[in-house]
Amino acid sequence: MSSKRIGAIVVIVIVLSVVGVLLPAMLYVRQHARQQEMVNRMKNTCLAAHLCHDVHKLLPPSYDKYGDIKFPASIHVHLLQFIEQNGHKQYVHGKGDPWMSIAAYSTSLDPSLEQTEGVQNFAANLRAFANSGVSTRFDADMPALKEVEPGDSSLNRTFTDGTSNTIGFATKYAECGSGGSWYAAPPNSRCAAFFGQNAARKPADAADSTATFQVAPTQADCLCQPLMAQSFSPTKLWVCTVDASVPAITPDVSAEFWNRALCPNDGPVPELGGW
Repeated sequence: MSSKRIGAIVVIVIVLSVVGVLLPAMLYVRQHARQQEMVNRMKNTCLAAHLCHDVHKLLPPSYDKYGDIKFPASIHVHLLQFIEQNGHKQYVHGKGDPWMSIAAYSTSLDPSLEQTEGVQNFAANLRAFANSGVSTRFDADMPALKEVEPGDSSLNRTFTDGTSNTIGFATKYAECGSGGSWYAAPPNSRCAAFFGQNAARKPADAADSTATFQVAPTQADCLCQPLMAQSFSPTKLWVCTVDASVPAITPDVSAEFWNRALCPNDGPVPELGGW
């Protein structure tokens, strides 16, 4: 074998070795960037709720009239005025356009996100933004949901446990089975952008209707009822507390932890301080 051929082989080996080292690092950086974008967008969603509260002195309802929208609409629609002004104007003047694409509500971490028209990834906690949820015990099933779910939660009055101890939003698949998460759908829809309807009874599982949240479910595992949060990975679920912090919850979280974290006025739980 000639020295030139040997040299070429050596160069190829070196290049492949460098690629083998750099590729995982590049993939990690890319994944981290996507995760940080998702965290920022989720945080901005919660901060928009604070801005709504500053203007209207109440948080947006889960699904009802609010502010300058004189017909029932979801909390995600009401938040648009502080997230995407053009989308807000389009929705108000169009009397409810459910097919807008709202980039601020989506994340590329969602494996189901094939199209962005009408869908979103940051589901709202019905225990925090619906009057029926606020008045229901943390370990009791909520009443049957209606198309209109009023809410008049106040940052100063409603969250007696503290805004840092109450989940406001959690991730959910845009499309899953025959359901999903559509920003303009009412709470009783299979595609509603909400979670927390029923009291969780068990730790998280991919396909358990009594679990806390669904862990990276497949299409076959997706459940339309009860309304559940869904993680994009098997290791953690991203949530945004009402104070706009964005922690991750692991699948081994207890049912009591989850239920109390959803309920804004059930009394302090020491375990919550550890997340």
